[in-house]
Amino acid sequence: MLVKNCTEESYDGWIHAFCKRKYNSDFSREMTRSVRQYLRDFAPGQQE
Repeated sequence: MLVKNCTEESYDGWIHAFCKRKYNSDFSREMTRSVRQYLRDFAPGQQE
């Protein structure tokens, strides 16, 4: 499925870059943090 998107770089290099863009970006970390905080309001007493 994802191999077709891999052109000149290796598949491992491509998937690492994809992960960095998708999951390790500042936006992703901020969304995770804000959703976690939002959900805590619905489950008082549930802390990490």
